[in-house]
Amino acid sequence: MSGCDSIRERLLAERGSDPELQAHLASCPHCSALARSLAGMDAALSEAMQRPASLPPFDRLVASAERAARSRRRRVALRRCAPYLLTGGLAAAASLLIALGAGVLGSRDVTPAQHGAALVASDKPRSIAVPSGAMARLDRGRATVARRDEREERLRLESGSISVTVPRLESGRAFFVQTEEVEVQVHGTRFRVVEETSGTTVTVDEGLVEIRPLGPGRSATMLRPGESRSIEPLATFRARIKAEAVGALDRGEIAPAERSLRELLATEPEPLLGAEAHAMLAWAAAGRGDRPTALSEYRLSVSLLPAGEAPLWAENASAEMALLLEQLEPESARGAWLEYARRFPRGFHIDFARERSAAEKGR
Repeated sequence: MSGCDSIRERLLAERGSDPELQAHLASCPHCSALARSLAGMDAALSEAMQRPASLPPFDRLVASAERAARSRRRRVALRRCAPYLLTGGLAAAASLLIALGAGVLGSRDVTPAQHGAALVASDKPRSIAVPSGAMARLDRGRATVARRDEREERLRLESGSISVTVPRLESGRAFFVQTEEVEVQVHGTRFRVVEETSGTTVTVDEGLVEIRPLGPGRSATMLRPGESRSIEPLATFRARIKAEAVGALDRGEIAPAERSLRELLATEPEPLLGAEAHAMLAWAAAGRGDRPTALSEYRLSVSLLPAGEAPLWAENASAEMALLLEQLEPESARGAWLEYARRFPRGFHIDFARERSAAEKGR
């Protein structure tokens, strides 16, 4: 390493305070020029970081979010490259950092939010920067910054609306926004999430967003720029699918009804709703003449029915199962009628059940 190279390395590390360095700078115009450039650059950077500034419009923050997340690394890299840059290059690089410092890092209205932070926006929006470099504006409501592990970060939106900008993430890293109904995974993008009692609405401005409705049985969707989708609560989704199935059965549309009922069962509903869905599948199978499938579905329905529940559809399902057993498995029919009488002692079909059980006994 030449004498000037050694001095320049020491100058970058020791800031030129050593007497030997001062003596060399006094005798070497090239190293002296470098020292003056570094001093000017440090002064510009310091001024940028301390300069008071109001928060610019959120759309301008969006464009700077990724660079802001890496500004610290760039500053270090810039000083290491300084001996090989022309004075004009130093000035341009310093201007870039000044703009970032004044527009984002130097703003007192953007709050760094660490993992576990709870955020509330009531009277005015709150703008935050999270550790991954993502930036978010909570327009209203409540949200929490969460972290499952070192490679996954998420915002949990409990209520209200939030706009998020996520820089391009390193391979293997992930960023999510989660509500009661949906998990939104982002892929370097700008988007908005609104959580209301009617569900969650996701709108994409830039990039790609993957929406995964929470709970089983609902498929993920990829949204592109300009696209929007609303995800209803799981209970609302189930009620809508059930209504579609009932309407299709009333119209005699067997295949659409069966598709809706399979879609409903894929969400793993509670036992009472699951029992009703299997009863409707049995009616559909009987309607197309498939008695073995109808019997199988009736058995599933009766087995799922919670103790103490006695809706009319369950009475009908139990009676129709017993009638099918008379045709397909006569040896099991009497037991089915007796079970009907036990579960529905005041049922609509109780007299018929007693009559049939007596008749089957006499065979």
